[in-house]
Amino acid sequence: AMSNNQPKKPARSLTNKRSSIGDAIERIKQQKQQNDSKETENLDKELDECYIEIDEQDIDDSNRYLQVEGPPHQDNNPFSTDDVESKPKQSISSNGSQSSWLDRVKEKRKSSIRRNSLSKSQSEKQSKVSKFPTLTDNKWSSTMAINKDDQYNIRHSGNPFPKESDDIKPTIKPSHSNEFGYPPENSNNTLNLTRNPSLESNTKVPLKSTSIDIQSAETVSTPEKRPNMFLDLTVEPGNPIYTMICFSDGWFMIAIFCHVGMFAVLLSVAQKVISSSQFFVILILSILVPLLLLSSRFCVKRKSRRGLRSKENLLPEDEKDDVPPKAVYMLSLACILEGLALAIFAASASGYSSVLGSTGFYTQDTMIQALRFASITLLAFHRIARPANRVDPMRTMMELEVVSICWDALDGSTIFELIDGQVLSDASLNSAQFLMAFWYLSVGVRMTMLFLTMLPPLEYGYKLVLFQPLQMSKQPTVDRTMQGLRIRSLVIIVMSFAEFYAAGFRINLWSLGQLNSLQQEMCIKNILFLSSVYSAYSMRINTLKRDWNDREIGFGFYYPDREKQLVWLRLGFIIVYIIQGVILSVILINVTTEHQNVWVANIGTDLILVAIFYFYYFHCYNHQVDNSPRSFIFPRRNFIIFPGISVVSISVLLLVNLYAARVPAIFYNYNNMANSGAITYQNAILSVNISILVIALLAGYWSISYMIFKKEFTASPGNYNAIHDPTISMVALSTQIEGALDVLSCTQLLALASLPLPSSMRGAVVLFSLLELINAAQSFGLQVILSGGHDDTPMDLVKWKAFLRMFRGLIDFGTFVLRVVLWIQYNAVSSVFLIKNLYNLLNTVAQVERSVGLERYPKQTLFTEFVSPPDWYGMSKESW
Repeated sequence: AMSNNQPKKPARSLTNKRSSIGDAIERIKQQKQQNDSKETENLDKELDECYIEIDEQDIDDSNRYLQVEGPPHQDNNPFSTDDVESKPKQSISSNGSQSSWLDRVKEKRKSSIRRNSLSKSQSEKQSKVSKFPTLTDNKWSSTMAINKDDQYNIRHSGNPFPKESDDIKPTIKPSHSNEFGYPPENSNNTLNLTRNPSLESNTKVPLKSTSIDIQSAETVSTPEKRPNMFLDLTVEPGNPIYTMICFSDGWFMIAIFCHVGMFAVLLSVAQKVISSSQFFVILILSILVPLLLLSSRFCVKRKSRRGLRSKENLLPEDEKDDVPPKAVYMLSLACILEGLALAIFAASASGYSSVLGSTGFYTQDTMIQALRFASITLLAFHRIARPANRVDPMRTMMELEVVSICWDALDGSTIFELIDGQVLSDASLNSAQFLMAFWYLSVGVRMTMLFLTMLPPLEYGYKLVLFQPLQMSKQPTVDRTMQGLRIRSLVIIVMSFAEFYAAGFRINLWSLGQLNSLQQEMCIKNILFLSSVYSAYSMRINTLKRDWNDREIGFGFYYPDREKQLVWLRLGFIIVYIIQGVILSVILINVTTEHQNVWVANIGTDLILVAIFYFYYFHCYNHQVDNSPRSFIFPRRNFIIFPGISVVSISVLLLVNLYAARVPAIFYNYNNMANSGAITYQNAILSVNISILVIALLAGYWSISYMIFKKEFTASPGNYNAIHDPTISMVALSTQIEGALDVLSCTQLLALASLPLPSSMRGAVVLFSLLELINAAQSFGLQVILSGGHDDTPMDLVKWKAFLRMFRGLIDFGTFVLRVVLWIQYNAVSSVFLIKNLYNLLNTVAQVERSVGLERYPKQTLFTEFVSPPDWYGMSKESW
């Protein structure tokens, strides 16, 4: 039966033969229960011979029905469900290598494998481990695994004898790519099995990545009845795609150096104002943190990086280090102790500025500067260990959260300064100290959560923060992205209470006239971070419902459709643009003695540019082919190609007209402004902050217009990534908040007008104030770029972020140098935004390095595959 030369036997005779073998097996089992041990050994031999004969029949069935081409140890697609009539049938024993493989199967059967070894308990245990839906029939199942010899072992369980009525055929739904990094075959009905060399031995792998539907509705006409053979596709929970970690020795050393230096300064200054018990507790915590970091490093076995930069094709496995779970737990505990030490110090050492001196090293200002440097320390902690896969969506979410963590650490230092700079009641003082302690403790807990996401899925720490792999979706990209969206949304919701509390506290002091310009900017920062709370709540709910098209806001209200959103954004931009232009011009008309007509004319240019924007770009979203003659004078009602160059040009003209002349004029007319009343320099600076709304409304209008023009809607059919849309929204919102903070950085530079600086330094301050506004416009522009469908995979999203960061990095570097000079020589700048520019530089270097390594990734690397809407909604192709 195993040779091509022998005639085929009819299906009835095959079934009868199997039935007779089955009867013999049952008879032998009954005799074993009645005989002694010696006769039982003979019966076992007979039983093995029966099983070998069944295996031969199974191999023959695989040859005739599944069209096996070549022995299973070859990488030539050994399991295919192509139509039997389209290819000549090929026997497994057609050559010597195939016969030797059959001999090995027989010897393995004789030596160890027993049919009864796959008991019911083992099957139940395996089904618990599997995170894939069980695609098995109650009569027959097969489990395929790869052993150390790169051979495929097939183990059967259940009833191997199909009935005449069994007519269920496997139907394989095509996928966009293979989960383990290799492209699928072109055939729509092919079940492909490719081996990934990165997988460890004895790892069970799924044969298809996105979805495998075993359907009984679709049948294929064949000469014989196919046996009811199903594949039990299983994935171990500890799959390496979720546990690859890269450990950085460079950032490890930076983290220890920053931590030791920061607490050395804090404790040396604060020993006069805190009690001995508080000093001892903080000292112990500050010593335990580097000890834990060093202990974690001793547990790590780093892979050699020799020749890695010159390697043509880079894989995640090349940067994967052996980081055991205990090392991750040590890093997590170090982060918690870091946050706890900062919280205890901030709560116990605040409010003692009168005890310390006003000049020299032992001052309250020294402690404030050291606390602000904590954000750089936390960034270094984050960079110690990270996912080795550069396109991991979880890594993208982690980098977004680190931005919030560093800003919260900076905000904690400003609360520390606020307590010492104001005369507060006991209730207000206690509230401020509690808020500050909560903020520092939260940054440690959030850093811990980021490290726990890198643990193997079976670890308790992983289960505390994430669902098990492939539980939310059977595709790694969808599952990993949803995990990141959920944990990021949860953190935003929890931290919104602290932002709300801080905003209310500062607004109360602002109404009493007790806030300086820095505290006012930080109050605006609290309000900006609160703007993302509702979107985070909606995101978390939608990850459960899997419905991104639900437009309900709540309480019976719904989002308007896209075109109505364009109307509101267009009108909102025009109104805010004109209001800001009029306010700035009125201030300048009142404080200047010459060229007042210039500012009146500037209002006229505002109206002209707004009219051009309104009439010529009213229908820029209308994508329609129209062969009628066109005129460059009259507005167009539709476009064949999106007017990208024209959009950029009009945006640049609008912003240059609004800020290029007015902002420098306000700075240089500081001495002409009154100290009280409506026309004050403080009010002029606050009016510049309105540019956050101006840039945000303009970017929102272009973003939705570009989206409608390109027909790139959330969860729409076609080539767009349904799950990737929410990721884009979260990344774009975080980047917009960074852009708003750039505006605050601009106004902080303008606040230096009161200081007696040289003319050259004043010119540099004005220049980099305008450059910070350009940085803000770039940050808001990322949303416009991503709305056009250029981000089909997480890989593209990483590239676009790095591309934006490269332009921002040049301005951040120049602004950082300027602030360092002003801080050292003139003591003329707050270190809050100096640390902000330093953090942006470090983050830019990290993002660009990530993107550069990504360029060498092969196209089929993990987490680069498309996620089609049918797979996202769990529907078959026909249902979709």
